[in-house]
Amino acid sequence: MNNPIPDPPRKLIHTPYLSIHSDLSPEDALAYAAQLLQSIEDVLDEYCLASAGAPGVGMLIGAAHAARTGQALLGHALQPPSPALTTTP
Repeated sequence: MNNPIPDPPRKLIHTPYLSIHSDLSPEDALAYAAQLLQSIEDVLDEYCLASAGAPGVGMLIGAAHAARTGQALLGHALQPPSPALTTTP
């Protein structure tokens, strides 16, 4: 009888709070980071709208802006490289 041997478990990258599979491609990691930043921005925006005028909302607005900026930077990093500009003499 043929007993299939399962693949060994993938190596995990451990940090104090989370684990990431070591075979995650950089492109996928960037895409997941962009989705995470979008979720953070959505939560912060909703909270800021519900708590308009409350003390400390300015800091949350700053955090939402930082999430938007990070998302824009990740979006730029995920774009395929543009062809090099050529100049003619």
